[in-house]
Amino acid sequence: MQKYFFSIALICSSMLVSAQKDSTFFEIGMNVVPVIKNIQKTESKFVTSPYLLTLEKSFGKVGLRVGAGYDSDSRTELADPSNGNTNFDNDTSSMDLRFGIVFYKNFNEKWSLKYGVDALISNQSRSSNTFFIDQTGNENETLTSLDSKGFGISPFLFAQYHVSKNFSLGTEIGFKYIGYTSVEKDENSEFPEFNTETNRESTVLSIVPPTSLFLIVRF
Repeated sequence: MQKYFFSIALICSSMLVSAQKDSTFFEIGMNVVPVIKNIQKTESKFVTSPYLLTLEKSFGKVGLRVGAGYDSDSRTELADPSNGNTNFDNDTSSMDLRFGIVFYKNFNEKWSLKYGVDALISNQSRSSNTFFIDQTGNENETLTSLDSKGFGISPFLFAQYHVSKNFSLGTEIGFKYIGYTSVEKDENSEFPEFNTETNRESTVLSIVPPTSLFLIVRF
């Protein structure tokens, strides 16, 4: 994936040198869809944008943008007689970053279109821990974990409606290609000789539909 990052960096450098300076601006945007989902604790079957915040700097006809998103969930079931005096812990987390080049097309004062390509970084982790004390008083623990790292690219189209000069709404559609390397571990304190570690590689091709809604402030 390093060649994709290198190619994007070269494109950014060459385009920024020749970009016009007559319409520069800086934008900060927040995607409210993840916020609403976390408040309502709803699960969606659709692929949604993981990016909560976005920063963008226009140099005229060309700009640069950065996006970031983080999500975590931790659940614990305490030991009691109903579950065999077993304590269960489940933790998941994900962090997503993107760095991209943006081109602009203004239709009128209210509508504009952005398009370009992002370089993607995605880290995900998941762990499940089971802890109990058997009848002989021995402490037994089983741990299952999965850690994955991904790198990729994503061409995108971003539609923006300008409510006023300094405030707008936006959504985007993208095509994502990302490759993952992951490590899965199974560990048992009672039978350590059966501990396993599995390494995998995978790729994901997906279309991210316009399910995001960014509230954008322009300076």
